[in-house]
Amino acid sequence: MLVKQNNNILCVLCGHAGFTGRYFSYNHAGRNVPKLMFNLQYQENGGNGLIQLWEIPADSDTVKICAYNTITRDWFMSDSTSVSFKFKNFKDY
Repeated sequence: MLVKQNNNILCVLCGHAGFTGRYFSYNHAGRNVPKLMFNLQYQENGGNGLIQLWEIPADSDTVKICAYNTITRDWFMSDSTSVSFKFKNFKDY
């Protein structure tokens, strides 16, 4: 209910039980608000060096999120860990 009624919420971040998750829902103003979970506490060795990186270019209205393994130096690209969403021009949704 909090997200649905407030246009100033751009994204909701959480971590609890699970690994990754994403859900999008529209608020009253028509903004498609992402609700993203990234939780490493139940993964082997606390995620084995996995981190989540957010790219927010100054000349764009799109946030790009992906996971990177700092030990193997590999991108962890999957549908569950990679997502992008618009945050400025929300009327374009």
